[in-house]
Amino acid sequence: MNVNQTVRDAYQKATITSKGESKFEDVIGSCSLAKTDEYETFTANDLIEPFFEIKGEKVTRESLTYYLSRLCSEERDNILEKVGTSKNIRYRFKYPLMKSYVRLKLLQREKLNDEALKLE
Repeated sequence: MNVNQTVRDAYQKATITSKGESKFEDVIGSCSLAKTDEYETFTANDLIEPFFEIKGEKVTRESLTYYLSRLCSEERDNILEKVGTSKNIRYRFKYPLMKSYVRLKLLQREKLNDEALKLE
């Protein structure tokens, strides 16, 4: 099993959409930047600040919870796992390498945005 290919495929399945713009990529990016506990888990509230850093938009915990729930579904390759129950729900990446992979994607995207700005 090629772990790198598994991570790439899971990321693609989690972010692909038939609609125009989607926040899945930005939410996953926020997950990779979120402050975590000793078990590498985070809450929806932990994503508010990183999401603003990535997207420049304010977001509510409720809207993040919607995306987190979808990212824990088979439709999105269960890229995240739920830990805990009820009001103590925390999340973590299913694949430990995913966090690093997503951070790399963010760096590539930032570099691309810088390049695009230079062309204007």
